[in-house]
Amino acid sequence: MPASVIEPDTVQRNSVLTLELRIVSAMRQKDGDRLREIIEDYCLSLKSTDLRLQELQNCTADMNLLLHRIASQQEQDNKLEPLSLWINDIDLWEMETLKRLDTLMSSFRSKEEPADRIYSYIKEHYAENITLSTIAADFYQTPQYVARIFKAKYHKTVVNSIMEVRMEKACELLKAGEKSVAQVGEIVGYEDENYFGRVFKKYTGQSPAQYRRERSE
Repeated sequence: MPASVIEPDTVQRNSVLTLELRIVSAMRQKDGDRLREIIEDYCLSLKSTDLRLQELQNCTADMNLLLHRIASQQEQDNKLEPLSLWINDIDLWEMETLKRLDTLMSSFRSKEEPADRIYSYIKEHYAENITLSTIAADFYQTPQYVARIFKAKYHKTVVNSIMEVRMEKACELLKAGEKSVAQVGEIVGYEDENYFGRVFKKYTGQSPAQYRRERSE
């Protein structure tokens, strides 16, 4: 399929996904004018294109995901009716979207920043087979979005952070001396003992056995 056919839809869908941080920021400040400005600007960008119903439906689906994510964090998910996929007028789409955002903002409570929630997730699930892609899926986000906001906050990648959390836990377990090296590797998410050893040596400069021996003397 020619790029010129799919590019408008791709741009519009991605632009929906970039709205969340701006929307949440406006909600934290209880800034209704800023919230309306964000949605109005986005709708103006839609009006400047030859928008087809299917493309607007894609935007609606992504906006529903965004609304669901914000609502679930505020424990309001069961009170918010999703946007109809059959809205075919951008002005009506704008009005219905703002109505739902105003409802959310009226009782919005500030919680962890998105990057902080991702870090908390890594610390809770480090023993599982987590990757940038699986984390993004659990947060209803794109891997690019997750990678960008995480690095902006912590100045390191999600992949490096997963490794660091695992290695810190491995160090604790090795010093405790109650588990074998293979068991420690499995506990922190590495089924292959040799691979765990290579990663550990790269992180600490020592093999797991050397690290344990030096700290037990």
